[in-house]
Amino acid sequence: MQRLHALDITSGAEKFGGPTTISANVPGTGNGTSGGILNFDPKWQLNRTGLLLQNGILYIAFGSHGDNGPWHGWILSYNAATLKQVSAYCTTPNASGSGIWLAGAGLAADVIDTVNKPYGRIFTATGNGSFNATPPYTNSMSYGDDLIRLDLSGGVMTVQDSFTPFNQANLNATDADLASGGVLLLPDQSVGGHPHLLVQAGKEGKIYLVDRENMGGFSSSTDNVVQEIASQSGGLWSVPAFWNNTLYTWGKLNYLQAFTLTNGLLSATPTATGIEFSNYPGATPSVSSNGNSNGIVWAIRSEYYNVPSNAILHAFSAANIATELYNSSQNAARDAAAMANKFAVPTIANSKVYVDTATEIDVYGLLNGTPSTASPVISPGS
Repeated sequence: MQRLHALDITSGAEKFGGPTTISANVPGTGNGTSGGILNFDPKWQLNRTGLLLQNGILYIAFGSHGDNGPWHGWILSYNAATLKQVSAYCTTPNASGSGIWLAGAGLAADVIDTVNKPYGRIFTATGNGSFNATPPYTNSMSYGDDLIRLDLSGGVMTVQDSFTPFNQANLNATDADLASGGVLLLPDQSVGGHPHLLVQAGKEGKIYLVDRENMGGFSSSTDNVVQEIASQSGGLWSVPAFWNNTLYTWGKLNYLQAFTLTNGLLSATPTATGIEFSNYPGATPSVSSNGNSNGIVWAIRSEYYNVPSNAILHAFSAANIATELYNSSQNAARDAAAMANKFAVPTIANSKVYVDTATEIDVYGLLNGTPSTASPVISPGS
């Protein structure tokens, strides 16, 4: 059994009558169906992604426990004030597989029409599974190794568009999930002819730059995207970060890398490379800054999570990622983090960095110093 909780942040008390048991079903004939209905099976489904809260609706995505059992990719939506389910979407209702993993990243979403489409849209990648999606897209199609755009009108998810790599069949056959990496939506672009872009890469390591309004569909001979950058060593089990027209990625068997965005296109090769090497799974970078200056790229090395061994927090200059400003192993007696937790993402708030580990949350900040920026003022309802 899996449950959704809403907790009072000051006391930990349950809110809105929670918890609510997570369940769902959609019409289908796929793996695990009975009588034309496919039920969400909590035994086999795994939530690895971050939760998305948008316009009062909470979205939760699922993959599986090691591709075991009759499993599928799912996204479930709930009213955040009542915990009542609004909608359920399955990536392969009439087939099998196609999990939503994203290495701990959240579902990506935008709202470009606040008047007519205030609930916005979700963009997600899917993993290995059956594929037969063609325009006009419907929720009954199979979206294995895809990038999908879902309309969210009223919190109800409806597939509108997709991009599928030309070698989808090979990705599926070799367990080279597209969805091992998360989706990043870039700021609006004023040049290049594609104002709304997203970036994504998976196990194969190709970086895809995709037009969110016309994602490209599927061709058996080519990838119809804005740009495709050759495979990065080891692939990505993370999501990039973006700051000051620079994309930061840290893949498996690789170093932290920076790509420059100019006139709506990324540099074909890294414009800067870090000094620290990571095995599986690489790391998800986060950026802190004072506007467009004093940028710092933070990342948590968690590659020895299964030994187990300590997580290591790194800080690099965003202007030159070859310059390491700090890491938590430099003064291990004082700063060592607890045991590593796979797919941990550094969170920066109020001049502190929060590190998720297997046993605790470690908090890093200035020692006996004054915060470099003022603490934000948060007003209810803002």
